[in-house]
Amino acid sequence: MYKFSRLAFLTFVFLVCSIMVATPAGVHAESALSHDEQLELLELALADFHEKPEIVLEELKKLAERDGGAAHYALGLIYSTGQVVTKNEKDAFSNFMKSAEKGYAPGQHAVGYYFFKGDVCKRDVNMAAEWFEKAARQKHAGAAVMLAHIIDTQEEYSNDQGGSFQWYEIAAQQGLLDAQYSLAVAYALGKGVKEDRSEAYKWYLLASQADEPQDEDLKANVERVVKVLDVTLTAEQKKTAQSRADEFVPARNLEKYTESALAIMAAIR
Repeated sequence: MYKFSRLAFLTFVFLVCSIMVATPAGVHAESALSHDEQLELLELALADFHEKPEIVLEELKKLAERDGGAAHYALGLIYSTGQVVTKNEKDAFSNFMKSAEKGYAPGQHAVGYYFFKGDVCKRDVNMAAEWFEKAARQKHAGAAVMLAHIIDTQEEYSNDQGGSFQWYEIAAQQGLLDAQYSLAVAYALGKGVKEDRSEAYKWYLLASQADEPQDEDLKANVERVVKVLDVTLTAEQKKTAQSRADEFVPARNLEKYTESALAIMAAIR
């Protein structure tokens, strides 16, 4: 058993955040890991990466043989960031693919991103969309946003099965600002869904109240539309929208996973 330090624990928290968010965003805890396997992964993450990188890598590789994809994803992160070992994008992609093939949504999201960028493998927008969709169906917010982006902007994409609305909705329900804004536009214009100005106003309100870092142009646009709707909607429509916004609770899976990790840490101690 490793000895745990506060610095090591903070390193673990960073790794867990990275594992569950993945690039560019999104948070999810859909791992197939059992409680014991999660505990083992936690213990490994608490090791001092900089002093014992070989041990961490070997133990993660052993865990990867029997877990639900999280260990391969962790290895992919290690190779892609180069913070513990020499950066190796090919090894990163290989581990992300193994994670994805096991059905682990963050791994599927990462593979989709590689196919979308085309730096390590041949760029293939349709293949990227396939992997993003697999992850999005597991409620991975970042993958859902990327799939919606592909549907809306990429001419190469040829498999649209209903537009981007459903995918923006998945991400918006988890509190992603860009997705909330896109959902508001969809309801306001009746794009992919029946026009509903009260629902549009609700999502604009939620986007305007977001406490995460915002693109200044997007923030200004949200505020402008909120002011317009505030004048044009009836009092009843605004009341309905405000009530819906007040009742909204984002499904932030990262917070849930972090709470679980902290509970395991307490059990270890």
